[in-house]
Amino acid sequence: PGGYRFPFISPGRYRLDVVPPAAYRSPSTVSTADIQNLPGAPFAIVDPGSRGEEFYINPGPAIHIDLPADPIPTSLYVTKTVGKSSASIGDFLQYKVTVENTAAIAVNSIQVNDNLPLGFRYKKGSTKISGSSAADPSISGDGKNLAFSVGTLAVGGKAEITYVVN
Repeated sequence: PGGYRFPFISPGRYRLDVVPPAAYRSPSTVSTADIQNLPGAPFAIVDPGSRGEEFYINPGPAIHIDLPADPIPTSLYVTKTVGKSSASIGDFLQYKVTVENTAAIAVNSIQVNDNLPLGFRYKKGSTKISGSSAADPSISGDGKNLAFSVGTLAVGGKAEITYVVN
């Protein structure tokens, strides 16, 4: 949400061009009826004007125009595999967690949370992300939950997190 006033504007033809935040697109493609059903309605969806069209300002009272923007859905596809199908007490296993960005935009500040099976513990210093050594994950107090920082994935990007447990 935001707002701006143009207090002394001459009558004439205008158009409002919006540069939305990275995770949004403008103008909105959602129908006005659907927008008016959102929390906070009613909105001042003006036709023409609210969707980047040219509109006319007449002399007289101020006009109010809302400019809707749509969130761009992000899609991360995550898979997890293990290096072998069975293990005995004391064995080391390597896990691989692959994160793929199938969204239409880059996704920032990705964090992958992983839960270890009962009885397993993370081996310090074993993390690699896309083949390069990486910092150890944040580990919960009980040692069962790991949080890896992946960073940013470009459109179509992929990161492979590998680590060892025993």
